Amino acid sequence: MGKFGQLALFVSVIGLSAVGCSSPPASDGDPVAVSQQTSEVSAVPASDDEPRACAESAAPLLKLKSQAPGEPELALPQPDGWVRSTKLDSELIRGIIVNDALRANDFSPNAGVTLEDLTGKVETPQQAFDAELNGVAQVGGTIESQTPSTHCGQPAVIADYRIQGRPATALIVAAKNNDKLYAATLTVQTAEPDNPTYLKDKKTILDGFQLELPKQ
Repeated sequence: MGKFGQLALFVSVIGLSAVGCSSPPASDGDPVAVSQQTSEVSAVPASDDEPRACAESAAPLLKLKSQAPGEPELALPQPDGWVRSTKLDSELIRGIIVNDALRANDFSPNAGVTLEDLTGKVETPQQAFDAELNGVAQVGGTIESQTPSTHCGQPAVIADYRIQGRPATALIVAAKNNDKLYAATLTVQTAEPDNPTYLKDKKTILDGFQLELPKQ
């Protein structure tokens, strides 16, 4: 299974097993561990003299822990009501937030971030995007659209897809640091895509996602 495919399934599982739901995760029977503590936040504003800087986030930023030297530094916008879940944190999955207050159709909206070192596996950003998106097909998902973009000065693609019948949007950013090529993927998923609060929060999360290469 591709790494992006793993995330697609993981966020589906965590949405089904969010706080207050009686349905257990597909992978194990333990409830999802959700941290209720206040997250460390920071603001990373854009700057006119830093063309590669990220746009300013409209919500507090949750800094995600790095796993190796030289990795991009990641931060996930955390709008009101979105709670940090740590159960699936790993070398691949860097952070997940869940909004149980917006739960609908037995599913809680969630956003998850992965970071994968693709050095030696692909050579170009497009190959990185293709590799990540191929994971969706491997787990039965269907890509509905792909839009080229840039994010934090890096090449990116925004993809809409369906997984287990639910709509999801993924922002994939390809970041090169010297001889290293990374793919950071942010996936936001719900079972009620027309909910106005979800739509507002989804835009905040996607627009404000932060990826910065460490200073040389």
